[in-house]
Amino acid sequence: MYVLLLLPGLLLLVPDSATTERQRFDVPGAVLLGAGTAAVLFVLTQSSKEESGLGGATVVILVIAAMLALVAFVMRERRITQPMLEGARRGTDPLQDVGGSVPRRTW
Repeated sequence: MYVLLLLPGLLLLVPDSATTERQRFDVPGAVLLGAGTAAVLFVLTQSSKEESGLGGATVVILVIAAMLALVAFVMRERRITQPMLEGARRGTDPLQDVGGSVPRRTW
């Protein structure tokens, strides 16, 4: 019901974001992000099943694999010209993507 009321306003107020430039899909970035995310989720499920909890060998290996995959993803996204995440390129402010709502520390 509410969707029917909001849809006309949404169509009028949200600008068209279609671009004429063809965007390339970042397959290696998607694989790294998927592997890192899957490893984190697997760690969360395995740590509750193992008797040693977060100290189990499987969990430790998966944590290391998740960190490596996610760090590799961030490094890749900062190098390519069309990253999957806006603001991931070197020289841009990552806090700008969250609307500047994250307080900055100035020392």
